[in-house]
Amino acid sequence: MEKDEKTTDLEENFVIDPEDTDEFEEITDDIPKLNKGRFFLKIPPHNLEAEIAVLRIMFLDNRNIQKVKEAFSTDGDEFYREANRQIFLTFSKLFKQNQPVDLITLTVQLNKRRELDRCGGADYLEQIFLEEPPSIKKDGFSPDNLNAYINIMQEMASLRQLISGIAIIADIAFDGDIKKLEHPLKELTEKIHQTLQFISSIE
Repeated sequence: MEKDEKTTDLEENFVIDPEDTDEFEEITDDIPKLNKGRFFLKIPPHNLEAEIAVLRIMFLDNRNIQKVKEAFSTDGDEFYREANRQIFLTFSKLFKQNQPVDLITLTVQLNKRRELDRCGGADYLEQIFLEEPPSIKKDGFSPDNLNAYINIMQEMASLRQLISGIAIIADIAFDGDIKKLEHPLKELTEKIHQTLQFISSIE
């Protein structure tokens, strides 16, 4: 990629050429929150296998929905893929309304919210939820390990939050107006504090 005269070394290091990686094209729609500012970040930390495992475990035993809700934020930012986040939010809404969570109720609710297509359509839901119950032998994961998958997703989310905060601050800093950094720096400081608490909890 030819370097523009006005492009600094720092900017160049943050830029990704979409032709350099197939993964970029596959998940571009999943990373709008991290593509703020004048440069693209590298693909953020995530674990889609853990996300699918958590969703399937919630689906197979609705009693696990409350456990996941208590561990995650209300907006479900622990889910990297937007489709998975919307499915989680729908699970939470149905559970809050004391409604059963199955493929029919999930599909109806997503249709009402006009979110079904954004969630990959009926094919994606069937792929996740109509297979046999997961097992270590068949799928590489088990409902018995739900806490481990929750921790993985929390860790990935913490890293993404730090990356996002740093990207925002870097973008403002390029503009040369230090006064605009006050609020973003306070937010990043809080994220750093939360990350340190999380690290302490898993040590």
